[in-house]
Formats: sequence, structure tokens, C-alpha cells
Amino acid sequence: MWVVFPSSFLRGKEKNKIISIVIEHAFDESPDTSFLGEYTSKRDEWNINRRTGTFVHAEIVRERIIAALEEKLEDISPANSGNDALHAIYRVSHYEKRLEKIKAIDLNQYTIGRHSFEYFKPYAVGEKPGSPEYKKYAMQDFERLEGLSRGSWCFIGIIAKAQISVNGTLQTIASGGLWGIESDSGKDFIEETEKEELSDLSKNLSALGFGKRAIAYAMKNVERK
Repeated sequence: MWVVFPSSFLRGKEKNKIISIVIEHAFDESPDTSFLGEYTSKRDEWNINRRTGTFVHAEIVRERIIAALEEKLEDISPANSGNDALHAIYRVSHYEKRLEKIKAIDLNQYTIGRHSFEYFKPYAVGEKPGSPEYKKYAMQDFERLEGLSRGSWCFIGIIAKAQISVNGTLQTIASGGLWGIESDSGKDFIEETEKEELSDLSKNLSALGFGKRAIAYAMKNVERK
């Protein structure tokens, strides 16, 4: 004797299953870059000018040298030298050449956006501004953040997701996700993070009632996006 069950009853008995598992590398749109420093409009002595790639301190020193040479030229001008005019002309020529040479140096090595901040305030691992350690780490921070601005690297988030069917209804379950990862962190770090996110996802699936065998089988076919 055959027993015919209503379709609604059959749908209620559908087996819950894990359809797919993926690892996503998502673009982090709002990363925390304070460990490198910050862009600013302030021309402080130990900030870095983004157009020149040098400390403002170097610009200040250059300006002082130019001012000192111009003052010197005024003092030794032939008009102020009395009977020693010939010697003054020679000295003027000497200082003019030095002044011309300094002014001719083009410090604007880089181009920045029209509405971009012109200076960079480094964090430099908290070192004292102006110290050798500060200068070293400040330049590293500057080059790193400029690379981020140019798109040479970016911050990403790694998250594991599972598409599951529960009583015929599709759902997506995700791991907690780890964000603020530097895209060039290295293969070993990326792979270790992926494993941690998959482990977190496994716990979430287990909490929903999926067995170890079903989870293990699904984990053999992880896709990456």
C-alpha cells in the first residue's frame, strides 16, 4: 500500500545542508592608519612636505641660508665698500653664485591632488621629533602611507562565509572576520588568518547543529574570492 504525503509535509522534512564555503578578501574602506601618522595642513618643523619628500626642517634651514646670503650681499655691496670696491665685486659674485645654486634646486619632486593635505605628520613609533630614530621611522611611515595613497597596497578584511539550506531556506553564515590587514602582509600570515576564520566559521556551523562530518566535507571544497 502506497502512502502519499502532502508536498508541504515533504518540504518540512528537507535535510539541512552546507551548500558552499568561501573565503573572501574584501577591501577595507575605513582602515586605521594612525600607527603610521596623519596627513595635515600644518607646516610644523618635523612634519614632511609631501611635494618635496623632505622634512619641513630642511626647508626652514634652506630659507635661513638664503636670507643670510642675501643679507651678506647687501652688506658687501660695492656701494657700501668704499675704497675696497673691486674686492667687494669679487665677493658679491661669489655669494651670488652660491645663492643662485641654492635657489635653483627644485624640491618639488612629487605631485599631490589639488585638494590634498600638503604635509604628513609621522607617528615614527613615538620617537622624539628630530632624533635620528625619528627621522628613520618617519620616512618609513611617509613612504608607506604614500604607497597606500597611490594604490601600491591596501587594507583588506578576511572573512569566511557558508551558504546553508535550513528547511529549504537559503542563509549565509559568516565568521567574525579580521580587518585592517595589509594586503602585502605575506603569504604565511594571510593563510594563517584564513585558517583562523574557517575555524571560527566551523564553530558557528556546529552551533547551528551541523555535524563534524558535514562540516569537514564542506571544508574540503573551500572557494576563494
